[in-house]
Amino acid sequence: MSKHPDVYVPNPAPNGSHPPTSSYHAGSYYRAPTVDEALRYTPLTSIVPFSPDILTYPTTASPQRPDLLANTKDHDLRRRTRAFQQVLDQAADSSQQRSHVLDTTLLKLSELLKPEKLTEYKFARPPSAPASQTRQTQQRNAHVPQQSPSNKLRSFSKMALDRSDIAFRYPTPTESPPPKPIHMTLAPTVVTKPETPQPVVSHTNGVSLTPAPTPVSIFKPSVMIRVGPTPRETPKQTPVAASNGIPVQNQNQATYQQNGHMVVQNGPTILIPASQVSTQRSEWQEFPEIDRHIAAGVRKPKRKRDTEDDGRIDLPVDRQRKADVALQALESTLDDIFEAEEQQGSSNYAVYFVQSAYNQADTPVLTKYAQEKMDSAIKKAVDSKRFEEMDMDQLVRAEKLLGSTASCIEALDLSVAGDAESDMVQDWIGRLELAENGLRGGKVLLRIMTAGREETQLYSEDILTTLLRSVEQVIETVIVPVTLARNKDSSAIFKKYTTNRKALDPLVITCGRVLRLLGDLISKVDIADMVVHKVESLVSTLIFVDNAHVEKDSALGTQRFEAFRRTSMDCLAKIYARHPSHRADIINKILSSLGDLGANRHGARQYKLAEGKPIHLVSALLMRLVQSSGARSSKNLRKSKLKEAVVDDDSDVDMDDDSFSDTPRPIKKPISSDLEVEETMADDDAAKDLRSLADPLQQSADADASYIINWIVNQALTSTKTGESPYRNLIEIFTLDFLAVLGFPDWPAAETLLTRLLFRLVQIIKDEKQLVTAKSMSLELMGMMGAGITDLNSYIRKACEAGHAGQAHLTSELIEIANMLINANKNADQEPAQELISFRGPYRVVIEYLQSQGLHNLQTQSAHGYMLTRWAEDVLKHLQNSEGGLEVELCLRLRNTTIDPGWLRREFDAIDTSISAQQARLASSIAMHFCQYLPTIMNSLFSFMINSQSTLQSKSMKSFSSLLAKDPAILDRSPAILQNIISCTQNKGPGVRKDALGLLAECLLLKPSLEKQAYVRIIEMTSDRDSTQVRKNSMKILKEIYLRNTDDQAMQSAIAAALMTRVKDEDDHVADLARQSFEDLWITPFHASSMDTVRREIALKKQVALIVRTIRYGETAITVLGIVLRKVLAPDSKSRAADAEVCKVMVGYMFDEIIDDDQDPRRPPQSHVAEALAVFAQSEPNLFTVQQLELLVPYLQNLTTANLPLFRSAISILCHVIPSLPSVEEKLLLEVQGRILAVLTVLPSAAEISGCASCLKILHTMLPGNQKLIKIFISVLNNLNGKKNTNLVEPRPQDKELNQITKLLIIAGQFGKLCDVEEQAEEFRAKFTWWTGKLVSSLILDIICKFTNVKTCPPTIRETALESVAAICQGWPQHYLRNDVGKLFELVFINEDLRLKRIVLEGFLLFFTQEEKRSDTGAEVKVGAGAEKGQERLQTSFLGNSNDAGATTIKQKFLPQITRLAFNYTDDIAVIATKIIVSISSQGLAHPKEYGATLIALETSNNSEIARVAFEAHSTLMSQRGSGLDKENIQGVQKAFEYQKDILHDIRGVTIGPTPGNSASTKVTPKLGPLFAALYMPTNSQAQKKLLTRLSARIDFELNSLDATEDKPYAVIFARFVLENVAFVEYTQMDALIHAISLLEKLVIQTTGTVVAHAIEKEILKIGLEESSQHVPVVPSSQSFMPSQQFVQEPQLPQEPELTIEPARLRKLAAASMILFMAWETRTHLRQAYNLHKMKKEAKAPEKGNKAPQKNNLITGEKFLDKISAIMSSLQDQESQVRMCKNFAELLSVDHEVKIADEDDIEGGGDGYETPNEEQETASNPSSAGKGRKGRGSVTAGTPSAKRKRNSMAGNTPKKARGRLALYGKKKTSSASLDEEV
Repeated sequence: MSKHPDVYVPNPAPNGSHPPTSSYHAGSYYRAPTVDEALRYTPLTSIVPFSPDILTYPTTASPQRPDLLANTKDHDLRRRTRAFQQVLDQAADSSQQRSHVLDTTLLKLSELLKPEKLTEYKFARPPSAPASQTRQTQQRNAHVPQQSPSNKLRSFSKMALDRSDIAFRYPTPTESPPPKPIHMTLAPTVVTKPETPQPVVSHTNGVSLTPAPTPVSIFKPSVMIRVGPTPRETPKQTPVAASNGIPVQNQNQATYQQNGHMVVQNGPTILIPASQVSTQRSEWQEFPEIDRHIAAGVRKPKRKRDTEDDGRIDLPVDRQRKADVALQALESTLDDIFEAEEQQGSSNYAVYFVQSAYNQADTPVLTKYAQEKMDSAIKKAVDSKRFEEMDMDQLVRAEKLLGSTASCIEALDLSVAGDAESDMVQDWIGRLELAENGLRGGKVLLRIMTAGREETQLYSEDILTTLLRSVEQVIETVIVPVTLARNKDSSAIFKKYTTNRKALDPLVITCGRVLRLLGDLISKVDIADMVVHKVESLVSTLIFVDNAHVEKDSALGTQRFEAFRRTSMDCLAKIYARHPSHRADIINKILSSLGDLGANRHGARQYKLAEGKPIHLVSALLMRLVQSSGARSSKNLRKSKLKEAVVDDDSDVDMDDDSFSDTPRPIKKPISSDLEVEETMADDDAAKDLRSLADPLQQSADADASYIINWIVNQALTSTKTGESPYRNLIEIFTLDFLAVLGFPDWPAAETLLTRLLFRLVQIIKDEKQLVTAKSMSLELMGMMGAGITDLNSYIRKACEAGHAGQAHLTSELIEIANMLINANKNADQEPAQELISFRGPYRVVIEYLQSQGLHNLQTQSAHGYMLTRWAEDVLKHLQNSEGGLEVELCLRLRNTTIDPGWLRREFDAIDTSISAQQARLASSIAMHFCQYLPTIMNSLFSFMINSQSTLQSKSMKSFSSLLAKDPAILDRSPAILQNIISCTQNKGPGVRKDALGLLAECLLLKPSLEKQAYVRIIEMTSDRDSTQVRKNSMKILKEIYLRNTDDQAMQSAIAAALMTRVKDEDDHVADLARQSFEDLWITPFHASSMDTVRREIALKKQVALIVRTIRYGETAITVLGIVLRKVLAPDSKSRAADAEVCKVMVGYMFDEIIDDDQDPRRPPQSHVAEALAVFAQSEPNLFTVQQLELLVPYLQNLTTANLPLFRSAISILCHVIPSLPSVEEKLLLEVQGRILAVLTVLPSAAEISGCASCLKILHTMLPGNQKLIKIFISVLNNLNGKKNTNLVEPRPQDKELNQITKLLIIAGQFGKLCDVEEQAEEFRAKFTWWTGKLVSSLILDIICKFTNVKTCPPTIRETALESVAAICQGWPQHYLRNDVGKLFELVFINEDLRLKRIVLEGFLLFFTQEEKRSDTGAEVKVGAGAEKGQERLQTSFLGNSNDAGATTIKQKFLPQITRLAFNYTDDIAVIATKIIVSISSQGLAHPKEYGATLIALETSNNSEIARVAFEAHSTLMSQRGSGLDKENIQGVQKAFEYQKDILHDIRGVTIGPTPGNSASTKVTPKLGPLFAALYMPTNSQAQKKLLTRLSARIDFELNSLDATEDKPYAVIFARFVLENVAFVEYTQMDALIHAISLLEKLVIQTTGTVVAHAIEKEILKIGLEESSQHVPVVPSSQSFMPSQQFVQEPQLPQEPELTIEPARLRKLAAASMILFMAWETRTHLRQAYNLHKMKKEAKAPEKGNKAPQKNNLITGEKFLDKISAIMSSLQDQESQVRMCKNFAELLSVDHEVKIADEDDIEGGGDGYETPNEEQETASNPSSAGKGRKGRGSVTAGTPSAKRKRNSMAGNTPKKARGRLALYGKKKTSSASLDEEV
């Protein structure tokens, strides 16, 4: 087994010199070993894998020489040592008497240098060179004079050397060849204590050389040095060891020529022996602890560094030389400046000093050259670590010069006027240059102060104060005015600034550097608080200076100032981190200055991030402050390190010439008064220490974050987005900024701020007392947070999905942890916290990434510290729920890292060699806890979707919309979301429905699979009555759904039918959109140019099937389809030709479907296809051809029940198409006529006969000379004429005969209505010779009227005859004027046969309907055509015709009967009657007073059809006539009450039913709601107020004339009906609401109420005027006006007076009290429901009167209705009547301005009964003062309050029963107004 090699040191030349280069033999150079040779000496042969912990990497560091005082930090000791050495040198040079100090020092030194006290080192001598070489060397150096090394020593050192006697010798070398040296640096394995070097005596010249003594704390040899030669190996030449004893890699010998001498420079050579590591497993030892670490994924910690290393900086020779040069350069620079200062007249003075008119002669000002030279010298000295050796006096003197330079700014006027001349501007520029020069001096001054010197003399408070005054002047007079200047505000001064920007830029830049250095100074040195406060004030002001929005408006440049502002922010953050005592003031100052920010301006976010979009500067500042609160401050970090104290040591320190230039540092000892880094600790102690470190920091960060958030939120709650205060916008900006940096490693405080904000918002939305605006803001911000969390989760998912096999190991580990977190959300059994807090987890990644960025940056330092705190907190939380393990060990590591941030890097290998920003962000995102609050946000938004407050519903849906856009998968994870959204579409608020529809559209767009669940509701929303926008939006959504579901014809047909119904919408925009949508879906896609032929054919056939399917939706779809087709195919349509071509092809495909007898069930029925063809025929007959008509002829025969619809459609097609064809063969016409006539008598109903009559009429006109129609007509009439006098009742004929007569009556009626045969009247006259009339229709009526006789005709015949009469009158309206017809209709209305009445009403309705169509045809004429036909229309407009006569006759004769039917019934008869009334109204045939009240009553019908039709007519009437219907409106209320009482048998004013979409809750609907809605007109804002005034008058009464004899007095139930409506109607204007309340108050406390209360007190309570006279008056005195000192004698409780009032009188008073009490309850409910009990006086301001009041939806009104019901039961017995009277008397007697807390009187936070002042101004009576009685006191004037107290005590006023309690124990005065009392 080989031994360790020796370390060889070459022997110097005998004379102490080195051999020349040329004489250095090449053979003496030791080559480096090869890999194979060196491998056996390394651990690689036995230990795998290779790790730097085992064998360090080679280094190329140059040799270093010892520095005795290198690690000394006490500059004062160094200077004292140097001064002491100078004293010793002077004493040694002095030829006078020897100094006692010198002798004492030499004596002590000699004691230290005694040989017996020194360690002896023996070095192996290298083999000598050959003799020839030695001789050559001696000859070459013979002429060189030899110089002793002692000549280089100073006086005292040389004296000490001469007095010493230390011998040294060289052992005789052996001749064995030297081993091969291996030049490699080894890791230190053995550490030995250095011994005092022994003096070695040279045998050649006797000069004694003393090696430099190495201090104990410095000299640590890295290898064991063997003393003595190697037995077997003697090298030829021994390398010289490094002077510091540390072996250096590749330090080989080198020779060079110096001053004529050959110098040999040698380096150490380290020889590594063969490996001695055993390969036997039995000789190895197991370490379970290490195995446990490896199993847990924790790397083995690196080998501990030497704990005794105090951080000394050993510089190489070249760097040491440079450091000396830097120090000398600084000294030289300062000497030159000081010399110039002392010699003011010299030439150098002008180089270093400047004299101007602004500084005194005794105030030196350094030039730019002098400052730059000094600054450069200081920087080099600081960089070389030699600045500490600089003489303090010189630095103090330099600081004074620099302070003087900076102080010159105070004498400068740095402002300039906008109208300044050019010479004044130049002078101003010169002053700016002087100011810049002064700031430059301040910068150099701060450079000295921040260099790390510890002398307090260098930190003069006066100099700093002077500098700050100068900086403040520059900022206030230059930077701020220039920044605030705008081009539009002050163009002259702005132009001055812009033109001279080159002079301003250097000043701003220099000022920014000064601020940066000020921040560094404050963060490093404890300076005076006054200075800190001044800097804090300066930078705080700069942060909130308003910068320009764009570059053109900034004289300085927006980016220039933003950089300057950012410097100010950094400075303020440094103050915050360094001085915890200033933190509260800094935060308060920042928050109080937020109002100066322009949150609405463009470019508010100017703080640029390394990654991502810029954020607001204040957002970044707030996050930095919170991070600083959660991280240990710089003071704490220093305290946590080993505290050092200077220890005076009396021992002398020997210094040689090499180390003399280094000032000695004081020896320091550790002080363990604070926590220190520990290698091992007990488990509990480590956790305890970590908790003591982390908990205060986390609590501080949480407290600061909570304070900031609460302050901003509280301010935002009182501001709006559009108001002057910016807080509402700022909180959004801050929230978005925090979310923007969420997950970034250098902004961990964003999570803390967001978490605190979320907690505050949740608190707001759960607080019932918070306003709607506050909750709305909270929901909006929560939506932003949810979207931000979703973005972060999406980022993590994408990172996991993007993982691949070739990625970095660290990334794989992070992705594995992220996947565990994602799975943990699905599986609650998993516990991911262990992975999050592990030593190699995401926290460790973030910490090491931040360390790699450099902790010198305060931003990174604060983030690093705060991440450590959060890591520690998570570990401690997890430790509480675990049994220990790695968490306990982790506590110790986190404890040490918190105390010393560099400990982790020193003790452990990095988790990765290079952590990227993406890896750090992923790790930081994984460690975020904020994402766990996403369910909380989701639940909050969902809960408010079904809230009763529409504003909150809309806001929650908008917030959820932003969240849904980020993560559509939410719909899959929560299926109930869609149902909640659909339920919101049924909300009563149009805004809510609109938002819900928009959110539903987003859901369907993201998840089209949900369309089948939602499209039905969207179809219903196309008929939304209140919102045009809802209808339009729903149509657009349906159109998109239609296009996405091409394979679902059921869905498409339903959507198409819904779109078609909107073609008739009352809003033109909606109708146009519907028509356009229909055209886009059904016509345009099938143009010939849009697709190829085959695809077009397939698509058209599919479209035909869809059209046929849509027709099945009923008559409305058929009618609308016809309207749409007519508009699409209108002559003026731009695409008419293409559209017509598509329709023509569709018609062809439809005929193919009809004639195809395939029985495929998937094909549409023939009847439906024919029905669709009929619609096309009605819309555009030119689409058909003759050949297609021929295909219909077979369907006109063989009628059965099954093919009857097809027959009806065929007749309709023929009627419309035949007249439009250019030519039709007579054969076809005759065939059609014959087939129709053949089946005429077998047609089942009047509808088919009517169609046949129309077709036969057309054929009759197209077949001249054809008399078949006349013959059939005459035959029918002849048969009827023969039966007209027959008694069909007795005896009753057979059914066949009756059926025949019925059929003939129908044919006669329909032919008489549709067929104009007046030209053939003579033929009829020839047949019916008895007829003497002129019109054939009169002949028909003469015959048919005979069959209406009750005596001779059965009911079926009479009904058919009446239908025929009505039909003929429709075709010939002049017959309505016939007496027999009029009498016939009158008899019908007189009789009680409802079937006959229905027939007559249906006939009237058909007539009025066709009249409306006839009058509407003129509206379709366009402007041009109307102008052409205008004269013709004007000539006929004033001419009456038979139609007008018929309409007028019906109105005059039958309108009362029609109105009575509509009013007395609620079935289909009432519907028909209501439609007739509406038609009469629309045609203007009657005055509204005849039917207006009836319409209002019908609006309250429980038949929705009647109510809808009546409301539409009433709304139209109000828009046309407006205020002219005031009388009809109040009559309508009276009639509506009678309608409800007599017809519907419901005297309540409201209906109570389930809420739409939420059957669990009830909805209260006022019956007069449609009336108030119809009265709302922007042009007539007084309509509602007028109605309210009239209603108040209607419920008012005279007490003596009040009728209370009925079981339910009419006045009482009518008042209930009115008041319940007043309580629940929607008030569209605030002044109408205030007016209603004031009317009720006036009724109760000013007019009728006072009379009733007086009667009650007099007749029931027995309170009279005589009692007031018995009261002893109070003698006026100085104390009588002090209520608190008045004395009132307690009266005796009187007995309750005997009731002597008559029962009728008592009932009347009770009924009156009921009316007034209900009025007061209504007033109270209105105030609570609209939050008027919280409104201030200015709410009644006129400018706010027209705004719609905001209703509190928490007030449902159920308690109000319960109170009304209780009041209505007060007439049951005499006791109830008395109680009601007393309650009302108490209402007016007791002062209810006292705040009470009665649950029965309070609903949703409202107040109880409150009596206002009668002198207040109301909307109806602005000057109502002095009327009625006051709210305080009794009815009788002068009744004292003591009487009320006595009455209350006597039990006359049952206050206790009502449960009213005063909150404050005393009463207010009654001087408060209506709005002030609450």
